[in-house]
Amino acid sequence: MQKWICSGRDYCDGIFAFWEPQTKLLIYRGGTGGSDGVQKWICSGRDYCDGIFAFWEPQTKLLIYRRGDKYAVNYCGHPFAYWAISIYNAIISARNGAERAWADVITYERLKNEVIPKIEKVAGEYKEFEASVLQKITRLRSAISRLDAGKIQPELLGDVERLTRSVQEKIAIAVENYPELKSSQVIMSLMSEISDKQENVAAAITIFNQAVQEFNNTIQYFPNHIINDKFHKFDVLPAFRDSKAEAGFEYKPDF
Repeated sequence: MQKWICSGRDYCDGIFAFWEPQTKLLIYRGGTGGSDGVQKWICSGRDYCDGIFAFWEPQTKLLIYRRGDKYAVNYCGHPFAYWAISIYNAIISARNGAERAWADVITYERLKNEVIPKIEKVAGEYKEFEASVLQKITRLRSAISRLDAGKIQPELLGDVERLTRSVQEKIAIAVENYPELKSSQVIMSLMSEISDKQENVAAAITIFNQAVQEFNNTIQYFPNHIINDKFHKFDVLPAFRDSKAEAGFEYKPDF
């Protein structure tokens, strides 16, 4: 079977092929052509041609082809083409992992909205709670609404974590100072519920920070940074950093 070698021009060993995704056609040039000697374009109408599937990736100038059940890559005949495409894909994978981990954090933060209205109602019913508790709850709800699952912004996450901690502390102080609050099953249940939500957030943040570290390492290691600078141009991602919030996390990863 013929091995495809890309010369850096618009053909490989006399045959240039590319995959047209909209029509799902493999279009290639080959044969002796007509009387003028010019090669003709031939459309296979299938995803292979004589057992060889190939497409041209214009951004990276890679000819990617399939021989049997395996894929290979040639970059103008360069022996390091497979290495380059592997790094290219690894960067994309690491970036997607960090973005997915961030979205999970926001999902768990928004679940606090299931508890906030209940706490707000209880705080309004018991005069033992200071007015500042209601103010903190209002600010917490507003801070959560500003979080965007599609945009990594650890500084906004820090606001939510600090406000959550503040609300928990104020409720705990009120419960400690007023025995009637401690005897309320509703209040104790809400305290347990918000703590459970916060533990889930802590776990998600830990996973997010690990994903960010993996991504940042991926684009900073040599020679990965060369591929990133050439094609992706990604910047390092900021991790979540809040020493007080992290100290309060009950979740500890088991390494």
